[in-house]
Amino acid sequence: MKELKVVALARMSIPSLPTSLRCLTNLQTLSLSDCKLFGANLSVIGALKNLEILSFAGSHIREFPREICNLTRLKLLDLSCCNENESVRIPHGVLSSLSKLE
Repeated sequence: MKELKVVALARMSIPSLPTSLRCLTNLQTLSLSDCKLFGANLSVIGALKNLEILSFAGSHIREFPREICNLTRLKLLDLSCCNENESVRIPHGVLSSLSKLE
């Protein structure tokens, strides 16, 4: 599993991402499409140092985890169609720290 490069979860209710996710040191793509993430602890994503693509497309998320600023290789961040009636709160300085975003 350490060589896994892509994880895609769709249409799930996720109360918290498992901490074992941080063991996927070679993960390059994490897609959480159309998931219900309200109140979910997403901080473990910050440990995925090789992540290049992160998608929350169509997911219900209230607050973007500050730990995302640790993803120095992130090239694509997809927040499309998130919370159609609410905005996603992104902590100050997180986006500006993602210098490789294309």
